[in-house]
Amino acid sequence: MTDQNYHQNPETMDEERARMRSEEMRLRRLKKKRIQRKRVKRLLMAAFCLIIVLIAFAVVSLIGVFEKRSDENLLTLSENGKVVFEEVEDIKDSDLKKDELNKYIKEQIKYYNSKSGGKIKLERFSWGDEKVYVRTSYSSLQEYSDFTGYFIYHGDFKGAVTAEYDVTNGVKKVSKGKITNEDATSADMEGNNLLIIRENTAVKIPGEIVAVSSLGVELISEDTVRITSVNEEEETAVSTVIVYRGK
Repeated sequence: MTDQNYHQNPETMDEERARMRSEEMRLRRLKKKRIQRKRVKRLLMAAFCLIIVLIAFAVVSLIGVFEKRSDENLLTLSENGKVVFEEVEDIKDSDLKKDELNKYIKEQIKYYNSKSGGKIKLERFSWGDEKVYVRTSYSSLQEYSDFTGYFIYHGDFKGAVTAEYDVTNGVKKVSKGKITNEDATSADMEGNNLLIIRENTAVKIPGEIVAVSSLGVELISEDTVRITSVNEEEETAVSTVIVYRGK
């Protein structure tokens, strides 16, 4: 026998190795493609889930599920002068009708804006089983006062004195989150913002309250008070003075 019977031809071996390398590369490419397809599928699934979440969030935001709402009447003042009033009314034993009330509010706003060039907006109207929630925005406190008829003064101590408002009687200092028994003086008021309001509602101001009327007033937080009627049999509102330091 010759060596040729026992050994492969070198050229044949090279061809076999080349074929094996080619097959190995093909398998690697297939594996890489499968991995890439899986990655693309995962990315598409993640994108699809994200879209679903965003759509769901948009829907619930639209209907007010995630929005922060007050559970009581609240007048909120902003640093830019704009005002938001949230009104929460009990309708459990009321004869009010959803469509009628919604229509009435819109008509009142439209009439005021058309006659006075106002910028009042109905931001939210929500009707529940026992409560109705209405949120309106105003361009200023003056606009809010004109529309609602509630008396409001917003300025400083000097302006209030010039207008002859009683801004010291019954006004107490605020310290450590509580209304104290110590009378506030003109020195406590000068240099700070001053709000006088005649309405039974919670009020949130853009700053820290340093003094406030003590009659019918509860300090909720450093920037919020709750004003209630001093006469349980009547809803008569008294003038409440709120002295606050701006942010």
